Order: sequence, then structure tokens, then C-alpha cells
Amino acid sequence: MQYLTSFPTAVFTVLLVFCVAWWVMSLLFSAADFGTDSGDGGGDGDGIGDQIGRVLGSGPVPIPLAVTILAFAMWASSLVLQAIVADDDSPRLGVGIALLVIAVAVAVGLVVVRQAAKPLRRLFHTEAAPSRRDAVGSICKIRTVTVAAGGQAEIVNGGLRGSLIAVRAASGGPFQRGDHALIVDYDDAANRYLIAEIDEEFVPGT
Repeated sequence: MQYLTSFPTAVFTVLLVFCVAWWVMSLLFSAADFGTDSGDGGGDGDGIGDQIGRVLGSGPVPIPLAVTILAFAMWASSLVLQAIVADDDSPRLGVGIALLVIAVAVAVGLVVVRQAAKPLRRLFHTEAAPSRRDAVGSICKIRTVTVAAGGQAEIVNGGLRGSLIAVRAASGGPFQRGDHALIVDYDDAANRYLIAEIDEEFVPGT
């Protein structure tokens, strides 16, 4: 259609073509699988991505997908509006009307992105993995014969339940195999947890 290459829809046509080309190139490079390791290179990109996500209102939806949805919505809106307001003889619009069409198309695009992001959030929502210190306050069960200066235990509740950890007695003890203890701290230098005695009434399942 002649509107696709006429101002202002042509602006959004270029943006949409760029987005489609980006997805095609991404698929091609993914299929090629060059095996390059990104390492820590994405650390600085999180801040920029978060800022763009806040502007678009897309939340955890990946920025390339959000921008593609935005580009398509603006392109479609501009195409429809230009077809409505343009003269039958020429698809070209005056500067004032063209700028108004652009403004309306951008507004519609932002609304569409935010509405589309609502159901997509469930697909892209991620939760941070529990850290080692998250185990502090949990209860563990001794797995080695005894624990005084060192040994192993299994966490029996909390987010790290089932994890086998290195422990040493912070107070009380020595602990025997099968005893329950409270994890009271984590020693970063020694990479082990400190445990203390706990009343059996606080042990899950007792």
C-alpha cells in the first residue's frame, strides 16, 4: 500500500522492519550457536533495560519483545489514521496532521504494550535464587556422627529445605547424628553455618 512508504507511517514502517530483522538475525545466530560465553558482560545492561521497561510499562517482559509490540501497534495505528484522514488523491499529510498522527500512534502503542504485558508477566517473571544466608533461622538435622568443630547437616525447613550444609557448633553440643539444631549464622570465611541447640517442640513434625 502507498501509505506504508508515506510520512508519517513510513517512520513506523522502518522501525517495524528493523524489529523483524532483529528477530530474524537473532534466530539465525541462535541456530548457528557460535558457543561464545557472555560472561559478566550483561551486568551493565540491566540498568538500561530496567529504565526502558519502566518507560514502556512492560515490567519483566524482555525489551526486544516489548519494543516489537510497541512498533507494531504504532505502525498499525498510524496506518489506520493516515488512511482515514488522507485525501483520496494523495496519501501524504500536512506536517501538523502528520505530527498529530504520530502522537496518537505513540500513545496507542504505549497503551497496547502495557495491556499486552499484563498476561505476559507470568511467563517472564523470575524470582531470585535463595542465598546462603537465607538458611539462617532454619532448622537442620545432623547427618555426621558428631558435630563440634565441624560436620554436616541437612536443612529440614525453609527455602533451602533438603540442602546438605557444612556446620559447626556455635553453642551447646557436641551434636549427635539425628539431632536437630538451629542455624544461627553463616561464616563466610569458613563457608559453613553456625548451629545452636533448639527445643524439640520447635522442630517440624514433632
